[in-house]
Amino acid sequence: MSATSSLHVVIIDDSVQMTDMTGDFLKDKFPGISISTFTTGEEALFKLKESPTAFILDYNLSTKHPQALNGMQVMMQLKNKFNAIVLSAQERDDVAESAIKYGAYSYVSKDKDSFNRLQVILGNIMNSSKVKRNLSTQKTFTMVLAALVVLLTVFLILNRLK
Repeated sequence: MSATSSLHVVIIDDSVQMTDMTGDFLKDKFPGISISTFTTGEEALFKLKESPTAFILDYNLSTKHPQALNGMQVMMQLKNKFNAIVLSAQERDDVAESAIKYGAYSYVSKDKDSFNRLQVILGNIMNSSKVKRNLSTQKTFTMVLAALVVLLTVFLILNRLK
């Protein structure tokens, strides 16, 4: 199993061209990556069946119909649940601050270097996920070991009482 076979990234952007270009770039940089693309936040939130490693979310999602969610509304629904990277053509500090405030893992402006920054950020998320899995495994092992020590202690005490 490759290191990125468990990496699942969801791309939400109202530009199909942007989702395709981003997906193609990530597949090239992370062999084995799983990519899901959506053109609206509603579609992503409704159709997504499994938890992704990360979301790449367009800040300015189109809101052509009254119930459409913009990027920050989607962000608020994802807050603290997933690693979300906000991708935007807005190169303003207040937009970046707003994205981070609403729970984004990172903010990337759309320019000639945005894909390279995405690669670095996803690499960081992958490394963080590996560390969390390792810590979880160690915690489980420690709990099992502690339970065995308790059982052994009870067994020894019961044997001495006989």
